[in-house]
Amino acid sequence: MGTIMMICAVIALIGGAILWFCHDWVPVGDPGKCRIMRWFGAETGRVRGAEPFLAWFRGFATDFVEVDRRFEIEVPEFKFDCPGDHIPLTASPSLIVEIDDNGGRQFNLSGGREGASKKIARIVKTEIQEFAANPNGEPMTYMAAKKMGAEFVLRAINELVDGDLLGDADVVANRDRFVEDLEEDLSEGSASLVMPQFGLILKGFNLGNFAEPKSIADAEAAKVAAARDAETKKANIQAMKERVDILTNGHTGVSFKDATMAVQIQEGTIKHDIKEEIIRIADDGNGLGALAALLKTAFGGKK
Repeated sequence: MGTIMMICAVIALIGGAILWFCHDWVPVGDPGKCRIMRWFGAETGRVRGAEPFLAWFRGFATDFVEVDRRFEIEVPEFKFDCPGDHIPLTASPSLIVEIDDNGGRQFNLSGGREGASKKIARIVKTEIQEFAANPNGEPMTYMAAKKMGAEFVLRAINELVDGDLLGDADVVANRDRFVEDLEEDLSEGSASLVMPQFGLILKGFNLGNFAEPKSIADAEAAKVAAARDAETKKANIQAMKERVDILTNGHTGVSFKDATMAVQIQEGTIKHDIKEEIIRIADDGNGLGALAALLKTAFGGKK
């Protein structure tokens, strides 16, 4: 009995030693990368992080590929227009994605980072162009499109992620709030939407700004500048009128014209030539004294 136990112990020891030496110790890796595991050369779907582990028969039975865990996908710049005006807008969205813990197989089947990025970019471009071109609803013009960023985000990602976000938005109590919250989470990179066909998780989406043609942009800028100048002139005229009213109400025998000139002289709007005499004689000459007091007040003196 003792001999049998001894033999079993030796076999266990030898077997354990063989198994131990058949394992390869994989140390801590780059925290920004992950390891997509393989079993006899085929992807298992399992994704490990940067933690250390023992790989059994590494290079024969077990192996892995190390890739970036999170990366950005930039959609190449493209154009689209709306049916109401056909003014082309330029878009260049970008996405932040992360490899799912169980998405290694799908990620590799999608062509890895390069292949998945191209497919995702093509879907985003198509969804935005088709939504803008729909003649049966908004946006009908480029101006409307620029105000509907959240709706464009919803359409762009609906075909990428698990579930039906578009359908969910149509049945919630407050659709606008649902869409705006979704856009906010994506813009902050705090979302976590599974993209099963690519083995990825969508963390962020930046729609960017829709850029109109330079001629349109210049015209809009000129329009804004003109409106701003008009508001400034209106405010200046109102301020001047209020000061003139104060002067005319405080001095008898002084006309609105004289008070206006006094304010303009004080502000430097017109030059005061000392060779000129602006004398308005009224009420037996009392107007002259009133005008003198008016000018004194306009220049900061006391009545």
